[in-house]
Amino acid sequence: MGNFAATTVVCQGNCSSGLTLLPGASGPCANVPKSSSIDSVVIKPPGASNIDFRNPIVTPPVVDNTSPTALHRLFGKGTKPDTETTTASYFPQGSHVIRRLHTLTMEIPIQNNAVYDYLRELQACQVPLDFYYTTEDADIFGGEVAIRSSSIDVQFPMEQDSYSKAVLTIQWNSLADPDRIDSPLPTVHDIAA
Repeated sequence: MGNFAATTVVCQGNCSSGLTLLPGASGPCANVPKSSSIDSVVIKPPGASNIDFRNPIVTPPVVDNTSPTALHRLFGKGTKPDTETTTASYFPQGSHVIRRLHTLTMEIPIQNNAVYDYLRELQACQVPLDFYYTTEDADIFGGEVAIRSSSIDVQFPMEQDSYSKAVLTIQWNSLADPDRIDSPLPTVHDIAA
């Protein structure tokens, strides 16, 4: 039997401080499939200021994967299928949706150890996360204060004896879909061009 050392991943500052990535740790690359309409997740670390994407001139969106207090952006291929709904019947009004569970699943290429380590920290933290998501059509979803997750899961499927991608799953409860506006952030195609 081999001798395996246990590795424990812990959240920095008990998940109250921001996690950081190295410069260029998760940028657009040729490995990102172009068939998805969701192309990135923008994570707002704990303690970071709200970003008003409606007026980027007054509050320019700061994406800096090296700063624990700036927005962090992970590129990949994402989907958001139909929501799971819970309905309640009221006599005589009929039934009404009382809960709507949204799920976003994002496949993120692991370009280097910084991306892998960052996603492992997200996996270990298991605390609510504020985030936005962007599309190839240059929209950003999340409004002024971001979307608050109700659960986060990160999986690392083993492929060809290596971890080449991670699957990030974020769920949140909301009776309506998040606000959508034109994104001031460059799309994956703008950056790659």
